[in-house]
Amino acid sequence: MAPLVAQHRRLSRLQQSFEDTLPPGWNSLCRVAAVEGSTLVIAAANGAIATNLKAYSPRLLENFRNVLEKKTMKEQQVTSIRIVVQPEISTWRGPTPTAIKLASYKTSVNDQQLDDLTQKLADSPLKRALKKIQAERQNLRKRALTDKTKSDKK
Repeated sequence: MAPLVAQHRRLSRLQQSFEDTLPPGWNSLCRVAAVEGSTLVIAAANGAIATNLKAYSPRLLENFRNVLEKKTMKEQQVTSIRIVVQPEISTWRGPTPTAIKLASYKTSVNDQQLDDLTQKLADSPLKRALKKIQAERQNLRKRALTDKTKSDKK
């Protein structure tokens, strides 16, 4: 267990030094993933951040070395930086209930238009798909009414 703890501490110190060299606001978008020999592996949240890091990497490497020297962290010599994309470190957040509700009101086709289109079409996969959409909409409305009457009774 001791080697893992030591590795974790070393990566944590390198992460702190790395954060000191980053432009403001980039801390949550990239992190130190590993050290492979003398190569520092940086994980980026997406391709755009990875591209910016690659363009910035010569200056980042120089700044990183300077920070390591100032902190007297001579234990790890870093000669290059490799960037990898790891989307799971992204700061993506799911839609809020308000956003979902607003999106549901933004349908471009109302029920009558959908019904008219379905009646005009010959029997085809498209017509069957439109009928399925209509059935789902009706089920949603029925559930909404049922839920409303249940909440009114309470």
